[in-house]
Formats: sequence, C-alpha cells, structure tokens
Amino acid sequence: MNEAKNTYTTSADRGSFLCPLPDWSTISLSGEDAKSFLQGQVTCDVNKLLENNALHGAHCNFKGKMWSNFVLVEHQGALHLMMQSSVTEASLTELRKYGVFSKTSIDDSSDKYRIVGLFGDDAESFITDNFNQLPDYQFAVATSEDAWVVKLSESRPLYMMACTESLLSKVKQHPNFDFSHSAQWLSHLLAEGFPTVT
Repeated sequence: MNEAKNTYTTSADRGSFLCPLPDWSTISLSGEDAKSFLQGQVTCDVNKLLENNALHGAHCNFKGKMWSNFVLVEHQGALHLMMQSSVTEASLTELRKYGVFSKTSIDDSSDKYRIVGLFGDDAESFITDNFNQLPDYQFAVATSEDAWVVKLSESRPLYMMACTESLLSKVKQHPNFDFSHSAQWLSHLLAEGFPTVT
C-alpha cells in the first residue's frame, strides 16, 4: 500500500507527465439534430455547450441508471463524448437506438482520436505551442484542426487531450514528459472530484 502511494506522489510531484489513455474512447455525433437529440439523452445542458467550453455529464436510462459519464466537447461541427472504453458500447447502443428518429449520425470515433492525459508546466507549454492558446479555467477548451484539449482542474495544470495519431507521436517525443499509468490518471481525476464509471 505504501509503495503504491509513493509512486503516485512521485508522479504528481516530479513535474510534467504524459499519460496515454487507451482505455478511453470517443463517441461522436454529427448532423443537424445532434444537439437537440443529445439534449434529451444526457444530464448536462447541451445547449450551453460552446467550442471553447466543455461539459461534464452522464448518460442514463429512463430509470436513472447510469450507462456512462463523460466530458463533452464540440469540435468542427460535431459533438464528442470522451468516456471509459468499458462503457462505450453500452452508451453507443442506447444512443443509436433512439438516434434513428433524428437526423444524427452516431459513431465510435476512437480509431480517429487518441485520448491523452497531460499534467504540469511543460504540458501547458506544449498546449500553448500546438493550440496557440492555453485553456485557463475548468472545462475551458482549446482546439486545432485535428485535436482539442480540455482543462479539468480549476487550480492545477491537469488536461485531457483528444488528437490524431500524428500529434500523439509528437507529444510522446517531448523531452520533458515522464510517462504515467492510467491508474494514476484516474487518481488525479478522483482528487478533482470526477467520478468515473468503468
């Protein structure tokens, strides 16, 4: 127990880290009815979603059972829900069940976008260099043509990025990033008060 705790503390204190999150996925919705359709399916107010501001919410059935929770981003005219891969299929199935009645395409876009956790001052420098701006409040979003990044903490340099394989290769080559494990990433999310359905 002490050894695991020390590992987490070292990772948090040593500066900047990169955490590839292969156990996270993305569901993307596009089409003229995407926002109005999703508004009736999730707990957050989708009408408040902006390209520079993400939302945190949950996807539940009519009895309130949670299928998944997610971070929702709008990028290039589509809505993207980032969530744990273990719950993606259930949410995707339920969304598609009701999506057939609206002008909305609903796809698992995990092959297109890779999810990455970033932390630290060097993470902020990387984001500024590649997105030309730094999200400066909780759930603020910065975007580029093929990626987006969300700040998850009000007070700490904790970010989640979705990007193409080419940008992921670039960030992996950054000389100042240590690599962290996804379990440590979840510890950071829990420290920020983010419950995660797995």
